[in-house]
Amino acid sequence: MEPPQLFVSMSDLTLGGGTESILPSGCAICPKQEDLHPCPSCVAIRYCSDHHRKLDRPSHRLICEAIRSCRTDVEEESQRLRQTPESYFNINTGIFWELPETTKYLVALAMLVQSFRQIKHKASIELQLTHIVHVLRLGRRDFMGYRYQVPALMLRLHKDQECYDFLKWWIHKIPSKININIRLLSLPSMQNLNLPCVGCRNENPFEPVNFFSDKIPITTLIPLTLLKIKLLFDLERLELSTSIFGLRLPAEISILIMEHVPISNAVAGDNGFIASKKARRTTITRLKEQIHLLYCEIKDRNPHFWSAMVYPVHQRESIAANSLPRTVSEVQTLVRWNYESWIETPGAIAVMQNLKG
Repeated sequence: MEPPQLFVSMSDLTLGGGTESILPSGCAICPKQEDLHPCPSCVAIRYCSDHHRKLDRPSHRLICEAIRSCRTDVEEESQRLRQTPESYFNINTGIFWELPETTKYLVALAMLVQSFRQIKHKASIELQLTHIVHVLRLGRRDFMGYRYQVPALMLRLHKDQECYDFLKWWIHKIPSKININIRLLSLPSMQNLNLPCVGCRNENPFEPVNFFSDKIPITTLIPLTLLKIKLLFDLERLELSTSIFGLRLPAEISILIMEHVPISNAVAGDNGFIASKKARRTTITRLKEQIHLLYCEIKDRNPHFWSAMVYPVHQRESIAANSLPRTVSEVQTLVRWNYESWIETPGAIAVMQNLKG
């Protein structure tokens, strides 16, 4: 069976209406990527020198002060809990949402995470992920719905293997029917303090998607689709590298070049794809089929989601005008959690546009 025609070659993926973006990772003023120092107040953005930090101060000041205020609240709450004789961090890990004394600390952390979202920089995303995982460890009931937001953050940081491990672990801890608009979830499985936040390691992200049944929420299927697209792009780039360098350079040099082609750590960690053309082509075919299946499944769950993702923001009003309020609310939440990770993967939106036709 022929795989679905997502694209003919990587050069076809120039669609997207100019929505592609790149997550900044270097100095906020210049392109420098090394010897960077975080802003001493918010630590959510980096500079190569004190001079550049001062140059950026006028535009950064208000956001920086808001983050610093949230950081102060977190530090004060943390210090308060550590000074109590109960030793909350030692004996109450996992049940922080159930204790009035510790709830304020988690709320302060949630406010800090929210403030970090104002800065689009790799340092900010790393901090968001660190604090969210910390909250999930301290409060297993996940009143904030953070388990749905972690995968997109991991994908933005190219932690693709970790993302798949997280997705696969948490689908076994979530009930079959969940309304993502309901924040106050009381999940018995979340209260098993003997379980880690992520109990899977080095799962196979190339495996079939059939175990992601209709019981799995759409919130899991969306980042899974992007993950599969990222894997596909890396394998396509490896194929392209082979066609360019394979016959012109000695084999050992060609392999050294190909080892630096993959962006995804899930592809880079598998030497079989670098060594075997057959393995690459077979997996490319399977990934295209999986992406098509996931696209159709998400479309069946919410017919408006893909339109909201691929259309420019100003065109989404028509979706809201022709949908039920609950559907609109779900689309808005799903797009808010995932959109940045998609536009920071050049070509991903174009794949969906090709599938929509």
